[in-house]
Amino acid sequence: YLGKLVVEELYAKGFHDAETLAYQVIAPFLSAWSLHLDIPMHVETIQVTDLQTHTNSLRVRTPPFEMTFAGGLTPMLTDDFCQYASLYREGMNSNSGFYRFLCFYKIIESIPFRRSRTNEAAKQVGQQIRRFHEIVPSTIDDLLALLKEVYPWRAQWDTFALDQIVPADVRGKKIGWVREKHLNPLRVGIAHALLKTGEVRITLDKLEHIQQVNKWLPLCRILARVMLRNEFPTEFGLAMKPLFFGQGTT
Repeated sequence: YLGKLVVEELYAKGFHDAETLAYQVIAPFLSAWSLHLDIPMHVETIQVTDLQTHTNSLRVRTPPFEMTFAGGLTPMLTDDFCQYASLYREGMNSNSGFYRFLCFYKIIESIPFRRSRTNEAAKQVGQQIRRFHEIVPSTIDDLLALLKEVYPWRAQWDTFALDQIVPADVRGKKIGWVREKHLNPLRVGIAHALLKTGEVRITLDKLEHIQQVNKWLPLCRILARVMLRNEFPTEFGLAMKPLFFGQGTT
């Protein structure tokens, strides 16, 4: 195993600048080694130390929780739910933040189309249509209440993590607005880099791209869970009411 790469000393404007300078030098070697040796290369931890103040900045890829399966009968799984669940699992199984983001984003993007289809079918037979008013939490209390619903097995949350889950500029906004304003432009950028025809013109090793994905990935994952829970309450095992928080703005 490759244990550690150390940049002994460099001049930078701050922690972020130092991390960027070092990463842009090291990342190409990691990609080249991955190509030549045909093995994955993951950066698990980045630590930056200010040599004047001896303060540290630490970026860590945390492992998933160890979980035990609940007992009892499994609820009936519909084909629609299995399609979304398989996409969620695909995202969870990936070590690539870019691919994870694309999987969770696809869930957020796709569910409104499913709702339009099922509402149209309900309208044709005279049944009541479903309307959702899904809002990003605007306060820490609302965020904790939402996390308790979508992660019922997790009792405690780190305050530092809570501050990073929901960027300040999207608090209290509708999920659809967040998708179009912030998540979709990022999805388009990733998709163009990976799927657009023609010559490769972008490197995924740039730390600024990785940091942008890391900024929105936690919220994207939670919103995917919220929408899945609202869309498939039976498959989640409870007769749940939709999760709505705050008044919301567009």
